[in-house]
Amino acid sequence: MKNVTKITQAMLRDILLARKSATFVSIETVTHAQKSKAKLAQVILKTSYINGIVRFDYSKSVGNQEKREGFEGEAFKVQPRKWGVRLEEGKGNCPVVEHKGALYMTIKPEKVVIPAQFFTEGKEVSKEEIEHLLPVARPSKTQDHLTKEVIVRDYKFDSIKFITIGGERFELIA
Repeated sequence: MKNVTKITQAMLRDILLARKSATFVSIETVTHAQKSKAKLAQVILKTSYINGIVRFDYSKSVGNQEKREGFEGEAFKVQPRKWGVRLEEGKGNCPVVEHKGALYMTIKPEKVVIPAQFFTEGKEVSKEEIEHLLPVARPSKTQDHLTKEVIVRDYKFDSIKFITIGGERFELIA
């Protein structure tokens, strides 16, 4: 078992910003999974463990997927973010976004290491039992010409419990 170093959100921000090129990471997260936290009496938590890439070039990733699928239409154009501000102005591959005082990590998931697990009231429940309470995934409007969409996720730093980056494993503490 690797040594685990405890770090703060500010330290994670600095570690991510210090990376200057695409970097593989593994993250373990706990997120609120339901559609609207305010309207439900029960809280649904989702745990996940994924491998992905930070500091990736989204435009290049979509362009590469277009080439793999033989797409010959108009070149893909990245749309501006609908929410949040990247901490490095003008760098679309900046992995840290600030929104309403909270920090988020942008990642391109590559592999689910352990399938998501769902919990309510401290007990594990099957996805089928709570599926009607979960948000419906919407396909990207800018990638509707692709068979395989390039997935991008923003994880709130609060939801990241562990991250492995550059061979080092970190636990986020409050």
